[in-house]
Amino acid sequence: LGEAYLKQARDALNQNFDPAAIRYTEQALQVFSRAIQLRPQLVCLWKLVGDVCSVLHSLPMDAVKVALPASLKNEQGDADVMDKTLLLSLGAKAYSQAIRVSQAENHWLWHDLGINYYYQLKAQEGNVERQPELAQHALQALQKAVQLNSEEHSHWTALGVLCCHPAVENAALAQHSFIKSLQLEEDNAVAWANLGALYLRHNQIELAHEALKKAQAVDPEYVCGWLGQAMVAESMNDQDEMAIDLYRQSSEINYHPQAAVGYAHWRCSQLIAGEKTNSRHESQQNILAISDLLDKFTRRHPHHLPALSMYAMILERQGLVAQAERAYRRACEVAAVSPPDDASSLTVIRSGHARVLRGLGRCKEALEIYTSLPDLRLEDACDSALAAYNDSASLSSGVCLQHYDNALKLCKKAQDQSAVLTAAAMSAYAAGQTDQAKTFLMSSSQVQPPEAVCVRGLCALAAMALLQGDATLAVAAQAELAKVSIHDQDETMACTMTWLQATHFNMLGDKMAARRQWSKALRSMPHWSALWASSAKWMLQTNVETKKVSHMSATARIQDPALTQRTSVLEACGLLASGSDNKSALQAVQRAVHACPTQAHNWVVLAAALAAVLHKTTRKAWPAAQAAVEKVEFMASGMRHMSFSSARSLQVAKQALLPLHSWTYQHWCWQKVLHLQQNVAAAVAFCQKNAEVMSSQPQVASSIQLLSVLVQWDAEIKANESDVLSTLRLSVCQQSSWQYAWQCLASAYKDVGCPDCVDLSYRQAVLTTAKTGSSTAVPLLRLALFALHQSVAGRGDIWLPLAQEGVTEAVKQSPESTTALLLRAVVCFHAGELKFARRQLVALLPRLSSDSSSLARLYLVRTHLRLKNFEAAKELVDLAEQNQDPLSRLGYEHLHSLN
Repeated sequence: LGEAYLKQARDALNQNFDPAAIRYTEQALQVFSRAIQLRPQLVCLWKLVGDVCSVLHSLPMDAVKVALPASLKNEQGDADVMDKTLLLSLGAKAYSQAIRVSQAENHWLWHDLGINYYYQLKAQEGNVERQPELAQHALQALQKAVQLNSEEHSHWTALGVLCCHPAVENAALAQHSFIKSLQLEEDNAVAWANLGALYLRHNQIELAHEALKKAQAVDPEYVCGWLGQAMVAESMNDQDEMAIDLYRQSSEINYHPQAAVGYAHWRCSQLIAGEKTNSRHESQQNILAISDLLDKFTRRHPHHLPALSMYAMILERQGLVAQAERAYRRACEVAAVSPPDDASSLTVIRSGHARVLRGLGRCKEALEIYTSLPDLRLEDACDSALAAYNDSASLSSGVCLQHYDNALKLCKKAQDQSAVLTAAAMSAYAAGQTDQAKTFLMSSSQVQPPEAVCVRGLCALAAMALLQGDATLAVAAQAELAKVSIHDQDETMACTMTWLQATHFNMLGDKMAARRQWSKALRSMPHWSALWASSAKWMLQTNVETKKVSHMSATARIQDPALTQRTSVLEACGLLASGSDNKSALQAVQRAVHACPTQAHNWVVLAAALAAVLHKTTRKAWPAAQAAVEKVEFMASGMRHMSFSSARSLQVAKQALLPLHSWTYQHWCWQKVLHLQQNVAAAVAFCQKNAEVMSSQPQVASSIQLLSVLVQWDAEIKANESDVLSTLRLSVCQQSSWQYAWQCLASAYKDVGCPDCVDLSYRQAVLTTAKTGSSTAVPLLRLALFALHQSVAGRGDIWLPLAQEGVTEAVKQSPESTTALLLRAVVCFHAGELKFARRQLVALLPRLSSDSSSLARLYLVRTHLRLKNFEAAKELVDLAEQNQDPLSRLGYEHLHSLN
């Protein structure tokens, strides 16, 4: 049983399960102590006790705490719990007792005793007084083992290793011992590797290489042979890549502390220098391997400052900020006890600690550390400014800008100066100092030489000009931005530049130039999937060529499947906005929901798509809207448990989620009311209840109250028309900033036959929509359609010009909208512009859906008939009859009436 525990302890140590190894060691010691009480004269029991006490020699001093069995205590009264020193000392006593009990001299017992003293010697490296004594004991024991059996190569190898220790330092005897061991056993990888290490220690590179090559040939799985070759390559010039490969090979064969810290050192050096590996996947694999090796190393060597600092850096690189903070804090504690020789190393460690504290949102602590640093580097000054930016108090008090002033003083390159000025502008803008931010950005753009100007600063200057409506500054910023080639930028920056340039043209009213800007970028970089996705998003937001949004989103998804969630949502929104294929939109957003079900906006778009597809079956649409509301509310409630870098970041996230929640809640209420439209009392009660729930958001509550009034209007339009209309008018006035409310009022006035009020309501809807910066195409088209109906009904000549004016402006707003183009053609027909109407209808027919194409074909037949083109009219009517067009009969009637 004791030997089983000992075997488990060794296996646990090999797998770096140190607590389990200590537990198994304690259990083995308890078992062997009971056995010794029964048979104290057995040599094997004392030998096994010595093995148990020596097995934990590789663990750090602070980690070893083992209970001492009562039977093994001496008369002076040993402590109940042993540390590593006492445990190894007990092992030496056990080996000595085994030698005394043994009737014949046993060379293996002397060997084990010498090895135990060697472990004690390594454990007492800081104790100068005890080292000579322990070294003498170890040397005597191993020499005794060699004397008893000089034909055993293990004794000679152990003696050579001992002679290499600084406390003995007998290189000649060490060399003799290793050579003697190899004479006895030529296929001895351990002896060859130790001989190579001895030669390497004395700068005999060629001899070391030959010896280590022999070790590799004898046993390719012996890690020290590869490790020695890595050190040989490391000592030679221009062999860094070979050293890295050899260290990697060593760490893959088996864990060795020297291999772990050596491989980590080289890889971290590469990361700091900015060197790139063959692929992103390979780089991530290297980082994970280094993290695992350093985790094992720092647990065995908790006071090794370089390893702790490298481990903290690797954890930070992986995004494990909390673990990195603990590693940096431990490194600072070790450095405080044993300061490094190089003061800059301590500065790097402390600045790293401050950096991860800032990442955890503990900005005040980070600023305290940065303030206490004696020699501030440029990157430290910039990071301290970022910590002040994330701290709302420091941002508003101007401390952040003071840190950026310090960073500017440390800038030695014009490129760094331009970047720091851009960051300072960001801080000034966040603090509400718009003029100061503009000054910083202007200074950043004027840095010499022009190649050193920060492109992000130019983008920020262009964006600020667009936001403030400063046409002169916008033109100047765009001119500077046009000098920068997107080929020299990364994918994200290229998207930003193109977005700003297209937005500038769009605000000038030149939508064709805006589209050309995106086309130019896509032609030059067609393999950039993010550029396709950004162009789709821009066209969707600006309502420009919404039909192309789905194509561009699909192209981005095909090029980069990782963008499935983002591009699928864009594709669905594009299809919904164009109204071309709601079922395909539903399929696209379903892909997005499956790809990322935790994103609330995916569920919101899913609810909208279901409402579009299932508009005739609200029983199925409103549960989807309810699920979207629940997802958004769950995300909002979960924000307080999420980690944000600052309180400001949390506030920004909540503000971004608020419009999404408002729209989703309103959509859900509309779908629910449509589901309850047969039960007016239940629908009104539902609206009143949810208006009270959303009282904290007045705009949402008012829209729900408006919905309640609309329900009553539809139910009581004949019974109590005037009262309900007054209530509806009052609700719309409360929602004066919502263009849909005015359209609802216009629809109500249309029902009661008040055309002048309908006109005024639609005009107000157009003005309200224009103030928000959105497209006014929808209210304009509704106004034009109403005016056309009034004109056709013969209610005055003022309505047809109004229809022409409205539809012309709508086409300007949405030049690709088939609905607007079709309505313009119909208005031109009624205005007598027959040839223009014919050209428009012929061009539109292939682009229209079945219902719209039927109407367009009917008006085209009527246009041909008025132009006396009977053959063309007859061909259209025959084609419509073959296609079973429901309006073909009307075409026949018009044709026969003229014949």
